[in-house]
Amino acid sequence: MSHRSYNDNLQRLNARLEEGFSPLYSHLIDALASHVEGEVRYASGKALPGFHIFNHHTNYQKPTAHVAHYDRQYEQLDWNREIQVGQVKTISFTLPVKLPASGGGLLLWDVNLADILSMDKEAAISRVKSANVHREHYQVGNLVCHPGHQLHRIAPWNSQPGDQRITLQGHAIQLDDTWEVYW
Repeated sequence: MSHRSYNDNLQRLNARLEEGFSPLYSHLIDALASHVEGEVRYASGKALPGFHIFNHHTNYQKPTAHVAHYDRQYEQLDWNREIQVGQVKTISFTLPVKLPASGGGLLLWDVNLADILSMDKEAAISRVKSANVHREHYQVGNLVCHPGHQLHRIAPWNSQPGDQRITLQGHAIQLDDTWEVYW
């Protein structure tokens, strides 16, 4: 999404989300504060966490249906300060709202962004190929947090007609002593 599109939609969509899901957003802040054991707030001038909605499709059972990645969205946003990529503390989170009959989850590699930033492409690929992979199983209503700088992707699932995978997704970056939540 471009900067312009992000900013153009920000106020309109935040207002809709706040109107429709205010209790959920309050609960989310409390749960995140408990997780990080610190101050958490929604980042001023940034999008609220949003919903990922996947309807049935047979491709979701393929390991290649989703791309492994690091959450680096914060690099595209203005935080009114210099951000050290790979050095700033981040978390990403998922709150499952509805899951397919076969369940849902997240694959996490034991490879952090800081580990590969100084590597050339071949060394980084080799590191990822040799890494251990852990599956985090989702349960509806249970918040799952992980370092956004840990390599991850949506776990494949056996999608059946009528299935939906709906999750509330977002990120947080620690600036000074406060975790700033955004999408």
